Amino acid sequence: MWVVRAGKDGEREEFSRNNGLIAPGMDNVPDLTDLHDPKSILEGVVRQNPEYKKATAQNFASQANALRNRIKLGDHILLPLKTDRELILVGTRSGDYFFREDEPDSEKRHRLPVTWDGVIARKDLLPDLLASINGSQTIFEVKRNSALERLESVLDGELDPGDPDESTAVDYAELYAPASQDWVNFHAQLANALRPYASDRQALLTKLHEVAEKSERPQLFRYLFQWKDQGTDVRGTDIDPFTIFGAMNRGITFDARIAARRGFKEVFDLEAPVPEDFAGIPVLNNMRSRFESAGDSPESGFYDRMWNLFVAALNYSHAPETNRDVFIEAFDAATQSRRPWMFTMGLYWVRPETFLNLDSVNRRFLTSDEVILPEGVSPSTPPDGQTYLQLNDAVQEWLEDSALEPPTLPTLSMAAFRYANMEESTEPAEPSPDPSPDPANDTPIKEPAAEKKYSTASIVEDGSFYSKPVLDEMLSSLRDKKNLILQGPPGTGKSWLSRRLAKALTGDESTIMSMQFHPSTSYEDFIQGWRPAGQNSLELTNGPFLEAIEAAASQDDSKYVIIIDEINRGNPAQVFGEMLTLLEADKRSPENAMSLLYSTNPADTVFIPDNLFVIGTMNLSDRSLAMVDMAFRRRFAFYNLEPQLNDAWLEHCTTLGRDRDTMLEIRRRIESVNEMIAGYATLGDQFVVGHSYVTPVKNLKDPSPQATWDWFRKIVRTELIPLLQEYWLDDQIALEQATSVLTAANPLAETDPEELTDQP
Repeated sequence: MWVVRAGKDGEREEFSRNNGLIAPGMDNVPDLTDLHDPKSILEGVVRQNPEYKKATAQNFASQANALRNRIKLGDHILLPLKTDRELILVGTRSGDYFFREDEPDSEKRHRLPVTWDGVIARKDLLPDLLASINGSQTIFEVKRNSALERLESVLDGELDPGDPDESTAVDYAELYAPASQDWVNFHAQLANALRPYASDRQALLTKLHEVAEKSERPQLFRYLFQWKDQGTDVRGTDIDPFTIFGAMNRGITFDARIAARRGFKEVFDLEAPVPEDFAGIPVLNNMRSRFESAGDSPESGFYDRMWNLFVAALNYSHAPETNRDVFIEAFDAATQSRRPWMFTMGLYWVRPETFLNLDSVNRRFLTSDEVILPEGVSPSTPPDGQTYLQLNDAVQEWLEDSALEPPTLPTLSMAAFRYANMEESTEPAEPSPDPSPDPANDTPIKEPAAEKKYSTASIVEDGSFYSKPVLDEMLSSLRDKKNLILQGPPGTGKSWLSRRLAKALTGDESTIMSMQFHPSTSYEDFIQGWRPAGQNSLELTNGPFLEAIEAAASQDDSKYVIIIDEINRGNPAQVFGEMLTLLEADKRSPENAMSLLYSTNPADTVFIPDNLFVIGTMNLSDRSLAMVDMAFRRRFAFYNLEPQLNDAWLEHCTTLGRDRDTMLEIRRRIESVNEMIAGYATLGDQFVVGHSYVTPVKNLKDPSPQATWDWFRKIVRTELIPLLQEYWLDDQIALEQATSVLTAANPLAETDPEELTDQP
């Protein structure tokens, strides 16, 4: 099943429908008649468009190859109509591609014969299927959500039966539910009010002191006027507009966010009411509340570049085509040698209906199956100004046909926020950590209806299979020792639990930073080191641990946590350096401060504040890892996590639609295999299979024993057998014995066990 569009605004829809074909445009693609493979098509696109970047050429070549070679006779073709947005034209390919050189309209030369069978209403498709056919590409294949079978049911006059595959069972009613976004006008009016101060920031600083006073919470604004830069106290003589917006969009309480906005409204005489719904608004991590980097000063030109970007953004929102080049230049100047994610957040704050926010939550959603963007257009790589606007345009185009109402960027951000929370709330397995953590990224904050303190009881409610007394003991050790290690076999929920223990300690996700060690992680990466700062120059740059220290020291009334996944994958003693001494709970004071390795002034000393905690995770089954030394071990409390295939686990599985008796059989088999692993001479307890492997993350619509068994068979085939093959690489007999336990026929469901014995 394919989606083929007939122009951005449906220019060729009537022509295609009346002539029994689809004319997708693509006048930048040559005649494909004699081009029979992807390579020759790509070469043709490049010849015709030598100015194209590689990704752009590949994008158009990929779609051209689909038109020429991949769409087969009889394949379904969907044309979501732009001239009547409630309908989707449906047909089948009925002939061979051809090219009309003599056609005066170059957009009608590429043609594919189609028998149009009729139309279906968008409202007849459930949101997940509708989402899967919305994309900003001209041509793309629809594979997921059992789309083909469901479309054929709708064509037969039946209701959309939904997707039986639990792995795609996102709650679309919740994902696409409307939400209040009355904050948009407030933000836009505040941006307009700040604009006149672009050339008079001293007057603006005076105004901000008034805002702090009027808010009746001046401590919220203290960091705007005084902060630390590499351990030195700095008094602000300048301010950038995005840091000002950050004062009300940080990890602060609901009441504090309202108070901050109340101060801005009164001092700047804004007409818009103070919003009281902040769900979906990106927030800064409190560990990086200012937009400066180390060494930025008025003399460096940083503040001028920020204001140039701010003014260019406001002008662009008013007249995009006229101000596009100026905005690109300002964006590139402001983000040079910096990761741009935080700056896109600031642009979204000041003009939320114009600029795409590329915080971690939005990037995660935009790279999910819910969003279909052109090939080569991705938010995964930090963009320059031109790439950012291209991505912005592609997302805006996707929004036009999406299931989001209204189709705006704030609605998209709301959906991304919900999507992240859905995945988090249903994911007990260890998440894959970001290989390149960015402390400037925000952390999504759920806005509860009423203030409710997160606790170890909350961890149990979230799906922990460890009892509350055990969790209480872990949290108590963390409070006393300041440093905690969770160690255990793969799949025992170490990363999942570490995040929730941190939240139970802090009560505020915005004061939690996560990262991962790897074999090449160094002191310079983690603590402090010299970094390129332009042509032929270096600057001393703080790593994430020093940033966490500075953030914790500046807000001593809050608790901060840094989570380090796979802490023993690096060399902890080498990575921490002199900080290893300062980690001890009884050395968290100025009296024990030490100079750093790269310190240029012996008087600049550092200590780890009492309100900064460290949680690490360790996977002991990885044979490539060395044991940590005793000096490091002495500074941490250690807890061993074991597989928890207990009654709490069983209850969780049945709540998510798994058959109880089948889950008992699955538990028996996993425990049998774990006994074999634990008793094997070169393995042991640290290699057993954790409960996360067989813990469902989403609801299974079919609660039958057969459906549960099919779910387990897939896990065995794709996850457990590969793991056992790695364990018993040189012992085929032991491998076959363990595999046979997992693949034996299920007495509770009729299955074909031979399917499991095929090597993946």
